[in-house]
Amino acid sequence: MLPWINKNHSWLKAAILGLLVFVVAFLFWQVLPAQAQNNDLFGLQPVENSIGLVKTDIRIIIAQIIRAIFGLLGTIALVIMMYAGYVIMTSGGNEEEVSKGKKIMINAVIGLAIILSAFAIAQFIINMLSDGNQNNGRGAAGVPIINTFAGSGALGQVVKDHYPFRDQTAVPRNTSIVVTFFEPIDPASIIVNTNSSCWGGDNKPTTTCEFGGAVPAIPYYGDCLDVNKDNKINRLTECDAMNTSTIGIFMATDTYFANLGSITANGGQLVTASALTIYEDGAQKNTRTFVFKPYDFIGSETTDVWYSVRLTNNILYKEPAPGDTPGVFSKNIGRKDYEWNFQTNTQIDFTPPYVVDTYPTGNETGKDTPARNSIIQINFSEAMDPTGVQGQIIADPTSFANVILNTNFGVTPTTTLGNWKLSNRYRTLEFVSSLACGQNSCGETMYCLPLDCPSNAENCTKPFKALVRTADLMPGAQLPFEGMPFSGAMDMASNALDDNNQGRLATPHKPTISNPLLINDNERNPDNFYWNFNIINKIDRTSPYIQTVEPDIDEENVTDNAPLKIHFNSRMWLDSVYGIKLDEYPVAVNGVEPIWFCPISETFAGKTVTKLDHRIFGPNNADLYYFPSIPSTIKNLVQNCVYPGRGPVVQGAQGQSTACIVTYNEDDGSILSTENCVGVETASAKDTGCVQTTDTDLQVTSTVAKCLSALKTEDISQTVIFK
Repeated sequence: MLPWINKNHSWLKAAILGLLVFVVAFLFWQVLPAQAQNNDLFGLQPVENSIGLVKTDIRIIIAQIIRAIFGLLGTIALVIMMYAGYVIMTSGGNEEEVSKGKKIMINAVIGLAIILSAFAIAQFIINMLSDGNQNNGRGAAGVPIINTFAGSGALGQVVKDHYPFRDQTAVPRNTSIVVTFFEPIDPASIIVNTNSSCWGGDNKPTTTCEFGGAVPAIPYYGDCLDVNKDNKINRLTECDAMNTSTIGIFMATDTYFANLGSITANGGQLVTASALTIYEDGAQKNTRTFVFKPYDFIGSETTDVWYSVRLTNNILYKEPAPGDTPGVFSKNIGRKDYEWNFQTNTQIDFTPPYVVDTYPTGNETGKDTPARNSIIQINFSEAMDPTGVQGQIIADPTSFANVILNTNFGVTPTTTLGNWKLSNRYRTLEFVSSLACGQNSCGETMYCLPLDCPSNAENCTKPFKALVRTADLMPGAQLPFEGMPFSGAMDMASNALDDNNQGRLATPHKPTISNPLLINDNERNPDNFYWNFNIINKIDRTSPYIQTVEPDIDEENVTDNAPLKIHFNSRMWLDSVYGIKLDEYPVAVNGVEPIWFCPISETFAGKTVTKLDHRIFGPNNADLYYFPSIPSTIKNLVQNCVYPGRGPVVQGAQGQSTACIVTYNEDDGSILSTENCVGVETASAKDTGCVQTTDTDLQVTSTVAKCLSALKTEDISQTVIFK
């Protein structure tokens, strides 16, 4: 038999190859989006006791029928190929039988190729029909019919936050438009370098550039320079400009070409604006946040006006992942863009912002004194321009110095190095020291404020002082509080900070100082914000947990716009809460795009309540399941993770849980006792709180994917599950 096998080796390879092609194709037809696995979560949810879905989209039904038919045909082709192989293998060298087997195999391979080609063509047509029927979510008057967007996750998993917020009303006409992305963005795809600046030797912009020299200068995107040397900034001529082929700001009543790569108006007019950005991550010079300031007031003096902001796929990642296309929305299902609406009123904002509260407050004493692994937090009265308050403090006189933190001990005060970052809808500024000091409760690097205490002196406390510098006032500005770009703290309408909401101007705002990284006592004027606090020489290892949730576990008859809130037991690191997830099941009902959501947090009595603004629940009157989940990336202000997945559990009837209470050992942060909490274990096999009332065996699982999979299975689909 060996000579016969060698003779027919090519046909065996053809058979194996054909079989492999079919198997791969079959697997790709059937693959479902993978659930991201993340241990150590606590999950939540709203909705109905029985799930009565609206009628399935006819395109989905057609696609399912086509896939079933092609799957059957593919199976038949596989059987024919196997039969051909059987005929050849059992021919015993009979040339007639071998020839018969060859013909059968050739016909099977040709048939399989036809099936694959037909399926590809059918799938392409279905996709085109699906993309061509996307609802832009806007009525004739420009007001959203239903809040939808292309993508999934918190604002699409690409956009982290933006201002004005989705469907925000009463926005002043002199507002800025701000967008923050999760990943670094190529600034050249968003900003036009209209002031022809480049990176100087001091890592700051300069106009002394040789772009065509032997060593070409590198363009600097997103800056303003006093080119006219008159100590003020003309945004039109001295700041870089927004790229209107990438980002469009326009009245929501205007009609635009369907080609999402082009946002040229049909009878409308695009808003033009200056474009600023801030560079992060030290030498990496990454950009994630962009501020667009319209050259003229938008809106109307007599009527409220709806505006749309459209981010197109011409926005590019700075460094796309291998194999990915550079467009940030390339992976979106359907529309390859992101769009939201807001409404201006008839007013100009003259009201300056002020500081509402801080952590530490400066009033803590004894055991309540914050530990050295604390995050410093400043909460403002309104959204702030990130270019004035966000930056990295390094040991260099050219460092960011609008917000500084000094140690107030030793012979000479010193500057605390680290990062100031704006979060929580641009209302909360948080500082993380750059001094590593071990690991937190989930094994990540922890950072501490510098103290000169002996390592074993746990009762040692040291004073700190902090300063938020207000923006310099623009000379000759038409608005009394209008600040200079990048010069200090100001709100989204460019009103400079006014400490304690005094409503007055102090002159000068910033005295001349030799070292901007050190606090000058002369800066304690009515506009700058200044405060003192103490830090104790200890590491706080208590982990945060969820005490209560809204809607409650397994709550029924939840309204479409019901608030979704998570009540934590302590102050939270608000930049981390962007990691909260919300699953909607099933998805894409009647063409509605996946649910969007974004967190906004408030602190009451030292405890954070995070609310998720969201697209309405149950669009088009559908009864759906919702599975919120809080991953271990969520941290409190001492950088400890939500781990184990501790949270409330229903002890009695559905929708009637009681607050989860955990008692900690103050010395080492270990848990002494729990009350009314899900029974999560620290073992990796059962460390996810899969919270519901139907199947108590699922209250602890190994992964979120396993939890969600179980909650979505048919055998428990008649009851509401609270993940």
